[in-house]
Amino acid sequence: MSERGAPRERDVRVLEVLLVDEKRELTKDEARRRWGLPDRRFRAAVSELRLRGVPIVAMSSEGSTYRLAKTEQEAEAFVESEILSRARVLEAQARAIREHLAERFGVAEQLAMAIK
Repeated sequence: MSERGAPRERDVRVLEVLLVDEKRELTKDEARRRWGLPDRRFRAAVSELRLRGVPIVAMSSEGSTYRLAKTEQEAEAFVESEILSRARVLEAQARAIREHLAERFGVAEQLAMAIK
């Protein structure tokens, strides 16, 4: 991830305080306005908190609002409908690209790419 998009520990702490301690919702626009967080750093900080086990859910239907899951079922539903479904789409894209490498680049180039 580029430096501009990399989460800074300060960004992560700000979001953790807002979402965990204050138990409130937060939009990317609010974070940008109050702390000058660029969109990528905001999303990277949310991702970092999720990697630490904080069950942050996002509601894009409500203008990209982020908050803690209110129940275990809500967190599980978010994981399945958003995170795992995206992972499946990315996996399908990777598989399709790999399947068509030979016809696109030729077998020799494909083998050279696999060796690197």
